[in-house]
Amino acid sequence: MKRQSGKKIILLLVMCLCAICFASACGRNEEQDESLKDNEYLVYYLDSTGRALATEKYQAASEYSNPEALIEELYYAMSHPSDINEHSGTVMNEIVCLESSLNNEVLSVNFAESYSALTIEDEVMFRAAYVKTMTQIQGVKYICFYVNDQPLLDALGNVVGIMLASDFMEDIGSGTYRTWVELSVYYGSAQADRLSPEKITVGYGKNASIERVIIEQLIKGPGEEGHVRTVPASLTLLGVSTKDGTCYVNFDSSLTDIIVSVPPAVTIYSIVNSLCELSNVNKVQISVNSNSNIIFRDAIDLSQPLERSLDIIETQ
Repeated sequence: MKRQSGKKIILLLVMCLCAICFASACGRNEEQDESLKDNEYLVYYLDSTGRALATEKYQAASEYSNPEALIEELYYAMSHPSDINEHSGTVMNEIVCLESSLNNEVLSVNFAESYSALTIEDEVMFRAAYVKTMTQIQGVKYICFYVNDQPLLDALGNVVGIMLASDFMEDIGSGTYRTWVELSVYYGSAQADRLSPEKITVGYGKNASIERVIIEQLIKGPGEEGHVRTVPASLTLLGVSTKDGTCYVNFDSSLTDIIVSVPPAVTIYSIVNSLCELSNVNKVQISVNSNSNIIFRDAIDLSQPLERSLDIIETQ
């Protein structure tokens, strides 16, 4: 029991350190701050307290069409805030980047072994700053960290895996969370014929959309071995809102145009069951480009809101 309590304390500490500005995972490509000029980015630094992140606008010299050059330039900028009285860089002495590569919207970064010497607080702050800075670059949607060619592990020894900007959230400017919630996000089972849950704990503020976070976790894909993705990796969430117990989710045409290697019911109910984990959601109405008059893959009628299905969940 003491060991489990210790793990819970560490997990809570890690989550509390993720007091980072909430934004959609679309980054610069789709939901960038409209006040930014062409080729201008928000670079994340530590604020004057050293316990939360702050931003400065940065005018890049590299062209947006050269993401590799932008990655190097913004990484350098993370160490050199212009307002040194209020901000400090997040790239510390222990952080030595050996190499990085960009492939299919995934930026993989390999750090030297010294990265493991970072405190929990410093590591989480750097990781959040890096992810939220780099995912503004066109063509960078996901980040994956490695240490000495091995996947980065969190404080509990679990693989961190692919990260999105929305994995790090806070109320803008406050540095504090309003609510913590533990949810089950449903992915395909090993045989891809049923659903299997993964537990996630998410902290979110009054301006954040927990529904959006859940969908983005589905798009990111499973983190546990033996689970398979249920929706296309290129799927875009156009909108999500909840009213009177029904969650309305609007996707782009990737949902219907791109076939994922799971049965139609596994795709649809991974969305429905995951969202119905929320206490305020009883049904889910799915639309594609604002149209719900759809028979998904000739099998699932989306014209009416759908309730959670327990029959499709894999029994342990």
